[in-house]
Amino acid sequence: MTDTPQSSDSSPGFFFSVEGDSESLVEKLEDQEYRNRLRAILADEARSTSEKLQSILQLGAEWFRVENGHLVRIDPAEGSHTITEVSGPHPTISRGATTDLSNTYCRKIIAQNEALAVENAPEQGLADDPAFQAFELSTYLGAKVVVGGELYGTACFVDREPRPEKGGESDAAALALLVRSIGQVLEQRRREDRPPETRGWLEAVYEESPAMIVMYDQSGTLIAPNARLQEKTGYEAETLVEMEVFELDREVSRKETQAFWDEMGHGDRRRWEGRFRRKDGTTFPVDVELRCLDREGERRFVLIGRDITARRKRERRYEAAFNRTYQLSGMMEPDGTLVKVNDRALQFGGLDREEVIGKPLWETYWAQTGQESKRKLKEAIRRAAEGHFVRYEREARGKEENRIVDFSILRSSGRSRHS
Repeated sequence: MTDTPQSSDSSPGFFFSVEGDSESLVEKLEDQEYRNRLRAILADEARSTSEKLQSILQLGAEWFRVENGHLVRIDPAEGSHTITEVSGPHPTISRGATTDLSNTYCRKIIAQNEALAVENAPEQGLADDPAFQAFELSTYLGAKVVVGGELYGTACFVDREPRPEKGGESDAAALALLVRSIGQVLEQRRREDRPPETRGWLEAVYEESPAMIVMYDQSGTLIAPNARLQEKTGYEAETLVEMEVFELDREVSRKETQAFWDEMGHGDRRRWEGRFRRKDGTTFPVDVELRCLDREGERRFVLIGRDITARRKRERRYEAAFNRTYQLSGMMEPDGTLVKVNDRALQFGGLDREEVIGKPLWETYWAQTGQESKRKLKEAIRRAAEGHFVRYEREARGKEENRIVDFSILRSSGRSRHS
Protein backbone atom coordinates (compact mmCIF):
# COMPACT_ATOMS: atom_id res chain seq x y z
CA MET A 1 0.00 0.00 0.00
CA THR A 2 1.26 3.45 -0.84
CA ASP A 3 0.93 6.28 1.65
CA THR A 4 -0.60 9.48 0.30
CA PRO A 5 -0.65 12.99 1.81
CA GLN A 6 -3.27 13.57 4.48
CA SER A 7 -6.13 16.03 3.99
CA SER A 8 -7.07 18.47 6.72
CA ASP A 9 -9.86 16.11 7.80
CA SER A 10 -7.74 13.00 7.80
CA SER A 11 -5.53 12.22 10.73
CA PRO A 12 -2.90 9.48 10.33
CA GLY A 13 -3.68 6.32 8.41
CA PHE A 14 -2.54 4.96 5.10
CA PHE A 15 -4.49 5.92 2.00
CA PHE A 16 -4.06 3.76 -1.06
CA SER A 17 -5.61 3.07 -4.44
CA VAL A 18 -7.77 0.04 -5.26
CA GLU A 19 -7.76 0.74 -8.99
CA GLY A 20 -6.57 -1.79 -11.56
CA ASP A 21 -7.96 -4.36 -13.93
CA SER A 22 -9.06 -7.69 -12.51
CA GLU A 23 -6.19 -9.70 -14.01
CA SER A 24 -3.48 -7.50 -12.52
CA LEU A 25 -5.23 -7.52 -9.14
CA VAL A 26 -5.43 -11.31 -9.06
CA GLU A 27 -1.72 -11.54 -9.88
CA LYS A 28 -0.91 -9.53 -6.73
CA LEU A 29 -2.75 -11.90 -4.36
CA GLU A 30 -0.52 -13.98 -2.11
CA ASP A 31 -3.23 -16.57 -1.37
CA GLN A 32 -5.40 -17.65 -4.30
CA GLU A 33 -7.57 -19.86 -2.09
CA TYR A 34 -9.56 -16.85 -0.89
CA ARG A 35 -10.00 -15.72 -4.49
CA ASN A 36 -11.46 -19.10 -5.41
CA ARG A 37 -13.82 -18.96 -2.44
CA LEU A 38 -14.98 -15.50 -3.52
CA ARG A 39 -15.78 -16.77 -7.00
CA ALA A 40 -17.72 -19.67 -5.51
CA ILE A 41 -19.84 -17.28 -3.41
CA LEU A 42 -20.69 -15.13 -6.45
CA ALA A 43 -21.59 -18.21 -8.52
CA ASP A 44 -23.83 -19.78 -5.83
CA GLU A 45 -27.37 -19.26 -7.12
CA ALA A 46 -28.86 -20.89 -4.02
CA ARG A 47 -27.82 -17.96 -1.81
CA SER A 48 -29.88 -14.81 -1.52
CA THR A 49 -28.16 -11.49 -2.14
CA SER A 50 -28.12 -10.84 1.62
CA GLU A 51 -26.47 -14.21 2.26
CA LYS A 52 -23.90 -13.51 -0.46
CA LEU A 53 -23.05 -10.15 1.09
CA GLN A 54 -22.66 -11.67 4.54
CA SER A 55 -20.47 -14.45 3.12
CA ILE A 56 -18.25 -11.97 1.28
CA LEU A 57 -17.84 -9.89 4.44
CA GLN A 58 -16.99 -13.00 6.46
CA LEU A 59 -14.50 -14.09 3.82
CA GLY A 60 -12.90 -10.64 3.89
CA ALA A 61 -12.59 -10.78 7.68
CA GLU A 62 -10.79 -14.12 7.39
CA TRP A 63 -8.66 -12.86 4.52
CA PHE A 64 -7.40 -9.86 6.51
CA ARG A 65 -7.39 -11.80 9.83
CA VAL A 66 -9.72 -9.34 11.56
CA GLU A 67 -12.79 -9.95 13.71
CA ASN A 68 -15.48 -8.23 11.63
CA GLY A 69 -16.51 -7.17 8.14
CA HIS A 70 -19.51 -4.89 7.54
CA LEU A 71 -21.23 -2.96 4.76
CA VAL A 72 -22.29 0.64 5.28
CA ARG A 73 -24.84 2.78 3.45
CA ILE A 74 -23.71 6.40 3.40
CA ASP A 75 -25.76 9.49 2.61
CA PRO A 76 -23.23 12.33 2.23
CA ALA A 77 -25.99 14.97 2.09
CA GLU A 78 -27.50 13.81 5.39
CA GLY A 79 -24.12 12.93 6.86
CA SER A 80 -25.49 9.54 7.91
CA HIS A 81 -23.73 6.18 8.29
CA THR A 82 -25.97 3.08 8.46
CA ILE A 83 -24.68 -0.48 8.79
CA THR A 84 -26.67 -2.65 6.36
CA GLU A 85 -24.87 -6.03 6.55
CA VAL A 86 -22.42 -7.61 8.99
CA SER A 87 -20.28 -10.74 8.89
CA GLY A 88 -21.37 -11.74 12.39
CA PRO A 89 -21.95 -10.55 15.97
CA HIS A 90 -19.70 -7.80 17.35
CA PRO A 91 -19.83 -5.77 20.59
CA THR A 92 -19.78 -2.34 18.90
CA ILE A 93 -21.10 -3.08 15.39
CA SER A 94 -24.64 -4.22 14.63
CA ARG A 95 -26.84 -4.34 11.56
CA GLY A 96 -29.23 -1.39 11.26
CA ALA A 97 -27.20 0.88 13.54
CA THR A 98 -27.07 4.49 12.33
CA THR A 99 -24.60 7.13 13.42
CA ASP A 100 -23.18 10.42 12.25
CA LEU A 101 -20.68 10.01 9.41
CA SER A 102 -18.30 12.39 11.20
CA ASN A 103 -17.87 9.79 13.97
CA THR A 104 -16.50 7.12 11.64
CA TYR A 105 -13.34 6.26 9.75
CA CYS A 106 -15.52 6.09 6.62
CA ARG A 107 -15.61 9.90 6.48
CA LYS A 108 -11.92 9.83 5.57
CA ILE A 109 -12.57 7.56 2.58
CA ILE A 110 -15.30 9.85 1.27
CA ALA A 111 -13.14 12.96 1.76
CA GLN A 112 -9.97 11.45 0.28
CA ASN A 113 -11.66 9.32 -2.42
CA GLU A 114 -9.24 6.47 -1.75
CA ALA A 115 -9.13 3.35 0.39
CA LEU A 116 -7.89 3.63 3.98
CA ALA A 117 -5.85 1.33 6.20
CA VAL A 118 -5.42 1.90 9.94
CA GLU A 119 -3.40 -0.83 11.61
CA ASN A 120 -2.82 0.54 15.11
CA ALA A 121 -5.01 3.56 15.77
CA PRO A 122 -3.47 4.72 19.10
CA GLU A 123 0.11 4.46 17.80
CA GLN A 124 -0.88 6.22 14.58
CA GLY A 125 -2.17 9.25 16.49
CA LEU A 126 -5.86 8.33 16.32
CA ALA A 127 -6.56 7.75 20.02
CA ASP A 128 -8.58 10.99 20.18
CA ASP A 129 -10.29 10.49 16.81
CA PRO A 130 -14.12 10.35 17.07
CA ALA A 131 -14.11 6.99 15.25
CA PHE A 132 -11.79 5.37 17.77
CA GLN A 133 -13.67 6.92 20.65
CA ALA A 134 -17.02 5.62 19.33
CA PHE A 135 -16.06 2.11 18.20
CA GLU A 136 -12.66 1.42 19.83
CA LEU A 137 -11.33 -0.04 16.59
CA SER A 138 -7.56 -0.21 16.33
CA THR A 139 -7.61 -1.84 12.89
CA TYR A 140 -9.62 -0.63 9.92
CA LEU A 141 -9.45 -1.40 6.20
CA GLY A 142 -12.14 0.19 4.08
CA ALA A 143 -13.03 1.37 0.58
CA LYS A 144 -15.95 2.90 -1.28
CA VAL A 145 -18.70 0.76 -2.80
CA VAL A 146 -20.20 2.10 -6.03
CA VAL A 147 -23.41 0.73 -7.55
CA GLY A 148 -24.73 1.95 -10.87
CA GLY A 149 -22.09 4.66 -11.00
CA GLU A 150 -23.31 6.16 -7.74
CA LEU A 151 -21.90 5.98 -4.23
CA TYR A 152 -23.57 3.31 -2.13
CA GLY A 153 -21.27 3.47 0.89
CA THR A 154 -18.24 1.60 2.17
CA ALA A 155 -17.06 -1.93 2.91
CA CYS A 156 -15.12 -2.11 6.16
CA PHE A 157 -12.97 -4.79 7.81
CA VAL A 158 -12.12 -4.06 11.42
CA ASP A 159 -10.66 -5.32 14.68
CA ARG A 160 -10.41 -3.95 18.20
CA GLU A 161 -6.81 -5.18 18.36
CA PRO A 162 -3.93 -3.71 16.34
CA ARG A 163 -2.93 -5.54 13.20
CA PRO A 164 0.58 -6.95 13.67
CA GLU A 165 1.80 -6.37 10.11
CA LYS A 166 1.33 -3.53 7.68
CA GLY A 167 -0.57 -4.61 4.56
CA GLY A 168 1.00 -4.58 1.13
CA GLU A 169 -0.09 -4.93 -2.48
CA SER A 170 -1.79 -8.25 -1.77
CA ASP A 171 -4.14 -6.65 0.77
CA ALA A 172 -4.90 -3.75 -1.56
CA ALA A 173 -5.75 -6.18 -4.37
CA ALA A 174 -7.89 -8.29 -2.04
CA LEU A 175 -9.84 -5.24 -0.85
CA ALA A 176 -10.42 -4.13 -4.45
CA LEU A 177 -11.80 -7.53 -5.43
CA LEU A 178 -14.03 -7.74 -2.35
CA VAL A 179 -15.46 -4.26 -2.94
CA ARG A 180 -16.16 -4.98 -6.61
CA SER A 181 -17.85 -8.26 -5.70
CA ILE A 182 -20.06 -6.48 -3.17
CA GLY A 183 -21.01 -3.95 -5.85
CA GLN A 184 -21.96 -6.77 -8.23
CA VAL A 185 -24.21 -8.41 -5.63
CA LEU A 186 -25.91 -5.10 -4.83
CA GLU A 187 -26.51 -4.61 -8.55
CA GLN A 188 -28.04 -8.08 -8.70
CA ARG A 189 -30.36 -7.14 -5.82
CA ARG A 190 -31.44 -4.02 -7.70
CA ARG A 191 -32.36 -6.07 -10.76
CA GLU A 192 -34.31 -8.54 -8.66
CA ASP A 193 -36.39 -5.72 -7.20
CA ARG A 194 -38.07 -5.11 -10.58
CA PRO A 195 -41.68 -6.37 -10.96
CA PRO A 196 -41.52 -10.09 -11.95
CA GLU A 197 -43.63 -9.74 -15.11
CA THR A 198 -41.53 -6.88 -16.46
CA ARG A 199 -38.28 -8.52 -15.45
CA GLY A 200 -39.16 -11.74 -17.29
CA TRP A 201 -39.83 -10.07 -20.64
CA LEU A 202 -36.82 -7.79 -20.41
CA GLU A 203 -34.52 -10.65 -19.52
CA ALA A 204 -35.84 -12.71 -22.43
CA VAL A 205 -35.15 -9.90 -24.91
CA TYR A 206 -31.73 -9.29 -23.38
CA GLU A 207 -30.65 -12.92 -23.40
CA GLU A 208 -32.07 -13.85 -26.81
CA SER A 209 -30.63 -10.85 -28.64
CA PRO A 210 -28.36 -11.73 -31.60
CA ALA A 211 -26.08 -8.87 -30.49
CA MET A 212 -23.55 -9.05 -27.67
CA ILE A 213 -24.82 -6.86 -24.81
CA VAL A 214 -23.24 -5.89 -21.52
CA MET A 215 -23.52 -2.94 -19.14
CA TYR A 216 -20.75 -1.29 -17.19
CA ASP A 217 -20.51 1.23 -14.38
CA GLN A 218 -18.36 4.26 -13.63
CA SER A 219 -15.30 2.15 -12.85
CA GLY A 220 -15.62 0.32 -16.17
CA THR A 221 -16.56 -2.98 -14.50
CA LEU A 222 -18.78 -5.15 -16.67
CA ILE A 223 -22.29 -5.95 -15.44
CA ALA A 224 -24.87 -8.50 -16.65
CA PRO A 225 -23.28 -9.91 -19.85
CA ASN A 226 -25.87 -11.60 -22.06
CA ALA A 227 -25.67 -15.15 -23.42
CA ARG A 228 -24.51 -14.03 -26.87
CA LEU A 229 -21.46 -12.26 -25.43
CA GLN A 230 -20.55 -15.36 -23.43
CA GLU A 231 -20.96 -17.56 -26.51
CA LYS A 232 -18.86 -15.36 -28.80
CA THR A 233 -16.00 -14.75 -26.35
CA GLY A 234 -15.93 -18.12 -24.58
CA TYR A 235 -15.97 -16.44 -21.16
CA GLU A 236 -18.42 -17.48 -18.46
CA ALA A 237 -20.58 -14.78 -16.89
CA GLU A 238 -18.67 -15.09 -13.58
CA THR A 239 -15.43 -14.17 -15.36
CA LEU A 240 -16.87 -11.35 -17.44
CA VAL A 241 -18.27 -9.51 -14.41
CA GLU A 242 -14.76 -9.44 -12.94
CA MET A 243 -13.40 -7.73 -16.07
CA GLU A 244 -13.36 -4.09 -17.07
CA VAL A 245 -14.53 -2.85 -20.45
CA PHE A 246 -11.03 -2.21 -21.77
CA GLU A 247 -10.10 -5.82 -20.98
CA LEU A 248 -12.91 -6.95 -23.29
CA ASP A 249 -12.47 -4.37 -26.08
CA ARG A 250 -8.79 -4.01 -26.91
CA GLU A 251 -9.45 -0.77 -28.82
CA VAL A 252 -10.67 1.10 -25.70
CA SER A 253 -8.31 2.43 -23.02
CA ARG A 254 -8.98 3.19 -19.37
CA LYS A 255 -8.59 6.91 -20.19
CA GLU A 256 -11.25 6.69 -22.92
CA THR A 257 -13.59 4.82 -20.57
CA GLN A 258 -13.35 7.66 -18.06
CA ALA A 259 -13.79 10.26 -20.83
CA PHE A 260 -17.04 8.59 -21.90
CA TRP A 261 -18.29 8.79 -18.32
CA ASP A 262 -17.32 12.44 -17.97
CA GLU A 263 -18.68 13.62 -21.33
CA MET A 264 -21.79 11.57 -22.06
CA GLY A 265 -25.28 12.22 -20.70
CA HIS A 266 -28.56 10.33 -20.89
CA GLY A 267 -29.35 9.29 -24.45
CA ASP A 268 -25.89 10.09 -25.82
CA ARG A 269 -24.30 7.51 -28.12
CA ARG A 270 -20.86 6.67 -29.43
CA ARG A 271 -19.92 4.21 -32.14
CA TRP A 272 -16.62 2.67 -33.20
CA GLU A 273 -15.05 -0.51 -34.52
CA GLY A 274 -13.36 -2.43 -31.74
CA ARG A 275 -11.75 -5.81 -31.14
CA PHE A 276 -13.21 -8.11 -28.50
CA ARG A 277 -10.89 -10.56 -26.79
CA ARG A 278 -11.81 -14.22 -26.53
CA LYS A 279 -10.95 -16.46 -23.60
CA ASP A 280 -8.19 -18.13 -25.67
CA GLY A 281 -6.49 -14.76 -26.23
CA THR A 282 -7.55 -14.28 -29.86
CA THR A 283 -9.58 -11.26 -30.94
CA PHE A 284 -12.30 -10.53 -33.49
CA PRO A 285 -13.61 -7.29 -35.04
CA VAL A 286 -16.78 -5.80 -33.61
CA ASP A 287 -19.05 -2.90 -34.49
CA VAL A 288 -19.63 -1.28 -31.10
CA GLU A 289 -22.43 1.04 -30.06
CA LEU A 290 -22.30 2.64 -26.62
CA ARG A 291 -25.37 4.21 -25.03
CA CYS A 292 -25.57 6.23 -21.85
CA LEU A 293 -28.68 5.68 -19.73
CA ASP A 294 -29.74 7.57 -16.62
CA ARG A 295 -32.51 6.13 -14.46
CA GLU A 296 -33.54 8.10 -11.41
CA GLY A 297 -30.11 9.66 -11.11
CA GLU A 298 -28.17 6.43 -11.65
CA ARG A 299 -26.08 6.26 -14.82
CA ARG A 300 -25.06 3.17 -16.75
CA PHE A 301 -23.46 2.46 -20.07
CA VAL A 302 -24.92 -0.20 -22.33
CA LEU A 303 -22.42 -1.63 -24.78
CA ILE A 304 -23.85 -3.43 -27.82
CA GLY A 305 -21.44 -5.32 -30.05
CA ARG A 306 -21.94 -7.08 -33.37
CA ASP A 307 -19.37 -9.44 -34.86
CA ILE A 308 -18.22 -8.00 -38.21
CA THR A 309 -15.74 -10.72 -39.15
CA ALA A 310 -17.77 -11.64 -42.28
CA ARG A 311 -18.08 -7.97 -43.28
CA ARG A 312 -14.35 -7.46 -42.93
CA LYS A 313 -13.72 -10.43 -45.24
CA ARG A 314 -16.05 -8.93 -47.84
CA GLU A 315 -14.27 -5.60 -47.52
CA ARG A 316 -10.89 -7.25 -48.05
CA ARG A 317 -12.20 -8.94 -51.20
CA TYR A 318 -13.54 -5.58 -52.41
CA GLU A 319 -10.21 -3.88 -51.67
CA ALA A 320 -8.38 -6.54 -53.63
CA ALA A 321 -10.70 -6.08 -56.61
CA PHE A 322 -10.57 -2.30 -56.26
CA ASN A 323 -6.78 -2.32 -56.48
CA ARG A 324 -6.60 -4.87 -59.31
CA THR A 325 -8.79 -2.85 -61.68
CA TYR A 326 -7.06 -1.15 -64.63
CA GLN A 327 -9.12 2.01 -64.08
CA LEU A 328 -7.94 4.98 -62.04
CA SER A 329 -10.51 4.79 -59.23
CA GLY A 330 -11.21 6.49 -55.94
CA MET A 331 -13.84 7.43 -53.38
CA MET A 332 -14.56 10.84 -51.88
CA GLU A 333 -16.93 12.55 -49.49
CA PRO A 334 -19.77 14.61 -51.01
CA ASP A 335 -17.64 17.73 -50.47
CA GLY A 336 -14.88 16.32 -52.68
CA THR A 337 -12.48 15.15 -49.94
CA LEU A 338 -10.64 12.06 -51.15
CA VAL A 339 -10.93 9.10 -48.74
CA LYS A 340 -9.78 6.18 -50.88
CA VAL A 341 -7.78 5.70 -54.06
CA ASN A 342 -6.62 2.56 -55.84
CA ASP A 343 -3.05 1.51 -56.53
CA ARG A 344 -3.41 2.10 -60.28
CA ALA A 345 -4.18 5.81 -59.76
CA LEU A 346 -1.24 6.20 -57.39
CA GLN A 347 1.13 4.52 -59.85
CA PHE A 348 -0.09 6.76 -62.68
CA GLY A 349 0.75 9.88 -60.67
CA GLY A 350 3.86 8.48 -58.97
CA LEU A 351 2.23 9.28 -55.61
CA ASP A 352 1.97 7.88 -52.08
CA ARG A 353 -1.46 7.57 -50.42
CA GLU A 354 -0.50 10.04 -47.70
CA GLU A 355 -0.02 12.73 -50.37
CA VAL A 356 -3.64 12.64 -51.53
CA ILE A 357 -5.96 11.17 -48.88
CA GLY A 358 -7.79 13.92 -47.02
CA LYS A 359 -7.37 16.50 -49.79
CA PRO A 360 -10.13 17.87 -52.06
CA LEU A 361 -9.87 16.07 -55.39
CA TRP A 362 -9.27 19.35 -57.27
CA GLU A 363 -6.17 20.02 -55.15
CA THR A 364 -4.55 16.66 -55.89
CA TYR A 365 -1.68 16.17 -58.34
CA TRP A 366 -3.88 14.56 -61.02
CA ALA A 367 -6.19 17.64 -61.21
CA GLN A 368 -3.47 20.24 -61.80
CA THR A 369 -4.32 20.79 -65.48
CA GLY A 370 -5.49 24.41 -65.51
CA GLN A 371 -8.00 26.66 -63.73
CA GLU A 372 -10.88 25.98 -66.14
CA SER A 373 -10.39 22.23 -65.76
CA LYS A 374 -10.39 22.64 -61.96
CA ARG A 375 -13.57 24.75 -62.06
CA LYS A 376 -15.35 22.16 -64.15
CA LEU A 377 -14.25 19.40 -61.73
CA LYS A 378 -15.67 21.29 -58.74
CA GLU A 379 -18.98 21.72 -60.54
CA ALA A 380 -19.07 18.01 -61.42
CA ILE A 381 -18.49 17.06 -57.77
CA ARG A 382 -21.28 19.42 -56.65
CA ARG A 383 -23.74 17.85 -59.11
CA ALA A 384 -22.76 14.32 -58.09
CA ALA A 385 -23.34 15.23 -54.42
CA GLU A 386 -26.91 16.22 -55.40
CA GLY A 387 -27.45 12.72 -56.79
CA HIS A 388 -26.67 13.22 -60.50
CA PHE A 389 -24.51 10.80 -62.46
CA VAL A 390 -21.71 12.89 -64.01
CA ARG A 391 -19.53 11.76 -66.89
CA TYR A 392 -17.21 13.67 -69.21
CA GLU A 393 -13.74 13.58 -70.71
CA ARG A 394 -11.02 15.47 -68.89
CA GLU A 395 -7.25 15.71 -68.75
CA ALA A 396 -5.44 13.94 -65.90
CA ARG A 397 -1.87 14.75 -64.93
CA GLY A 398 0.49 11.78 -64.71
CA LYS A 399 4.06 11.28 -63.61
CA GLU A 400 5.32 10.66 -67.13
CA GLU A 401 2.53 12.13 -69.26
CA ASN A 402 -0.94 13.67 -69.14
CA ARG A 403 -3.85 11.65 -70.46
CA ILE A 404 -7.41 12.31 -71.56
CA VAL A 405 -9.62 10.05 -69.42
CA ASP A 406 -13.30 9.08 -69.47
CA PHE A 407 -14.11 10.60 -66.06
CA SER A 408 -17.30 9.69 -64.17
CA ILE A 409 -18.69 10.35 -60.66
CA LEU A 410 -21.47 8.33 -59.07
CA ARG A 411 -22.86 8.87 -55.57
CA SER A 412 -22.97 5.64 -53.54
CA SER A 413 -23.87 5.14 -49.84
CA GLY A 414 -23.35 8.80 -48.97
CA ARG A 415 -19.98 9.01 -50.73
CA SER A 416 -19.03 9.66 -54.34
CA ARG A 417 -17.07 7.18 -56.41
CA HIS A 418 -15.06 8.44 -59.34
CA SER A 419 -13.08 6.76 -62.08
